[in-house]
Amino acid sequence: MSVNIWEGIQDVRFMSKKFKVMDDVFQFVLSIFSSSDGSRKLAMRGGLLRQVCANGMMGLTDDATFVSCKHFKFIVEEKTQEFVEGIQRIKNSNNQAIKILQELPGKQVDLPDFARKFCYEKVENKNVLLPERFVDLKQLANKLIMSETDALDLSILKQGQKDLLFQPKKLLEKTGIEFPIDRYQLFNNYIEIHRNQTPDVIAKHTKLILDKIYDCKN
Repeated sequence: MSVNIWEGIQDVRFMSKKFKVMDDVFQFVLSIFSSSDGSRKLAMRGGLLRQVCANGMMGLTDDATFVSCKHFKFIVEEKTQEFVEGIQRIKNSNNQAIKILQELPGKQVDLPDFARKFCYEKVENKNVLLPERFVDLKQLANKLIMSETDALDLSILKQGQKDLLFQPKKLLEKTGIEFPIDRYQLFNNYIEIHRNQTPDVIAKHTKLILDKIYDCKN
């Protein structure tokens, strides 16, 4: 069990026994979080924890595993039953999460193609660059260079590919440079950026990165 505190938000995590997916060690996590000032509901969410030198939690569960209640005006018996049922949904969703993890390795996406799909969204039939996504893209490029566990081997990259990493804005341009990258490696580096955030934020980013990876050609 571990306890994490973010500006008045308390997160208590219960971990399962360790198990392996590919060469990585994981644990199932049941995260129960609340706030001391009533700004957040008492809530529960499941996920996976990857055991690396800097532990990274993955919100590889869907919204059906999220259970919450306000700090007042609820019937204890009803909410207790809801949380018990939520634990079963988390268990089922975690089994599905393992399948997702096993499908990621061994297939590649083109990094510039991913970057454009990640940073742009359709707004009123126009492709709009989202500034917060570009900030994440820059952090992702840095992780691909500097990560202690999932960095790319720069020695085998072409100069043009290195330029894209060190100047992430070029990833959004149609340079014609191909940059294949393993989906699992891309996923792990992105999750590493957000590993210290609250479980619901991690879950949001996990869904986002998976949606964008699967949106790319492979």
